[in-house]
Parts: sequence; structure tokens; C-alpha cells
Amino acid sequence: MALSWLSPGCKAEEPAPVTAVRAFIGAVQSRDPQRVLPLLPGRLRQELETAASKASDQVGGRASYDAAQMFELVGVDVLFSVRAIELVEEYDASARVQVRGDGDVVHVFDLVLEDGTWRVRLASPRSR
Repeated sequence: MALSWLSPGCKAEEPAPVTAVRAFIGAVQSRDPQRVLPLLPGRLRQELETAASKASDQVGGRASYDAAQMFELVGVDVLFSVRAIELVEEYDASARVQVRGDGDVVHVFDLVLEDGTWRVRLASPRSR
């Protein structure tokens, strides 16, 4: 009875940070900033909202911008295929996930746990 979880029909759930990275990759490959935005940490989303507000103010109300319009998904390989994905490390509120694609392609994602949800860390526009 103790080994029943090893039966072929049973599959262990993947760690939550891995699931978050899978969702992020799918959102990025869709090239839809609206899908990517909720997967980012709150601080970065707030910076994007502030930038959107400033951009709207600069055009004198002729246009209204939102946070998703403040970044562009560039250099995205929409054909990137995940060959292997693994949780490299996980602490209380941070995790690192490694994704291997075809050939020698490797991407490493750092995540932060906010309000029970894993979010993918990206460089802030201010840090560039």
C-alpha cells in the first residue's frame, strides 16, 4: 500500500514554481503582454503602471496607456520547445527553475512567492 503512488497511472504533481514558469513561457510565446503581466512580481507591475500613467500624462490625455503597453516582448522564439524543466532550488519565498530546450539552449528563471503565487522576476526598467 505504501508504494501505490508508483503505479504508472499516477503522476506526481510538478512543483508550483515549475508550473509558474510553464505558464510564463506560454504567455511570452503568445506575445500577449496582458497574459504576461499577472505573472510578474507586484513591484515590477507597479513600476509599469507608474510608467503608463506618466506616459498618459505626457501626451496630455490624448491617449491612455496601461501597464501592458509599457513593455514589448522582443526576441521571443515562438518555436522554443521545452525539452526539460526542473526546479533547481526553492526557499521560503524564492525559487530558481532551469529550462532546457533543443540543442544547448538553457534558460534560468528566478521566481518570488507573493500572496501565495509564484511570479517570474525580470530586470526592472530602472535597473537597466
